[in-house]
Amino acid sequence: YDLSTEARLFYSRRIGDPRLAAKISGKTGGYSFGLLGALNKEEYGTSEFGVVRITKDIFKNSQIGIYYTGAGGETSTTHNLAADYSFNFKDIYYLRGAHVFSFNSQGGNDRNGLHLVQFNREPDAGLQLNLGLERIEDKVNLQAGYLDRVDFQSWHSMVGYAWRFNRGTVQRVSWDLTGTLSQDSHGQKVADQVEFMMFWNLFNRIDFHYGFFTGKNQYQLITPSGELAWNGSFLKNYGGHFDFGWERGGFLKEIDLEAGWEKRGIYNDEFTAVSPGTEFTLESSVSLRPRSNLELSAGADWISQKISSTGETVFEGLTYEASIHYQLTRELFLTTRLLGETREDQYNFDFLVGYYFGAGNIIQLSFKKSQRKEFLETEKGHSFTLKLSYLFRL
Repeated sequence: YDLSTEARLFYSRRIGDPRLAAKISGKTGGYSFGLLGALNKEEYGTSEFGVVRITKDIFKNSQIGIYYTGAGGETSTTHNLAADYSFNFKDIYYLRGAHVFSFNSQGGNDRNGLHLVQFNREPDAGLQLNLGLERIEDKVNLQAGYLDRVDFQSWHSMVGYAWRFNRGTVQRVSWDLTGTLSQDSHGQKVADQVEFMMFWNLFNRIDFHYGFFTGKNQYQLITPSGELAWNGSFLKNYGGHFDFGWERGGFLKEIDLEAGWEKRGIYNDEFTAVSPGTEFTLESSVSLRPRSNLELSAGADWISQKISSTGETVFEGLTYEASIHYQLTRELFLTTRLLGETREDQYNFDFLVGYYFGAGNIIQLSFKKSQRKEFLETEKGHSFTLKLSYLFRL
């Protein structure tokens, strides 16, 4: 979904240090299913996790599904039930949606819905359309997942046009004009925005797009009681961004570069206040393939935020990622990955050895080491994990 809200019914990092975990997934007769259960160690507040996911293929390129996630501990439990759908008509029309209800042992069962609906017309060339609604009521609690805001709803519409040439330098060009109106879940306006974007494809290898937007926003703050509430005043919001991608193939497989500047509200460290300021972002990544069985990639994302009235830099940090995948034989492979950020000196390092034995069957041995900040303390740890996946054909 193309959403302004970041929402996940299940977020695997909620399972901080599992004592036991198991997963089963499969597909049969047009049905796909997955089940997961995990028990955290007692020092983590949420100790039990459960996930059930079932989808069914229907018609042509269409699916319907149901989703359950649950999390519980000594003080509270949360159960989330969802139904979702994706219908495709004539290969260019799409109707997609999801409806989630959150049930929390510490709260009532009213105003606990999360609803997403989108209609798209997406031909490769010609008229482009997008209409959407997202609504998140104020008592939604995704304890097993992640949600960056509540008490919010947004209406958006987009119109655009695309041209396909398939010869010469320029292969495809398109433009989009999008308008968005945002409200709290009671219908009070909290934001509006208009955005224009251009997309270019050159040589079927190079993609770049740029855009400009303007509007005004309110911001959600953390109250003394720990809840989220709108700040009640609007701040101007405008800026632009540029993205460039080159899928070259060969040794230099892929390059990506993104940059953006935005006039917006800047939060303090506690997210209890917001002030007018600016944000600059720069992101880049590169993938190399020196051999057919060896791939290396690296990337970094730098963010800087300043308060306009004082010029003070309130946030500046770099996140980084590097990975190596080496296919030693057809069955045996090595993978290593490093994720980190400089501001709090946090990182996660993974090293994995895997071996395929038959179609869909794999055994993996992994080593993980991490350092992260939890509240005022820095936690360090490492673990070894043995994982066996076996495909049963029924």
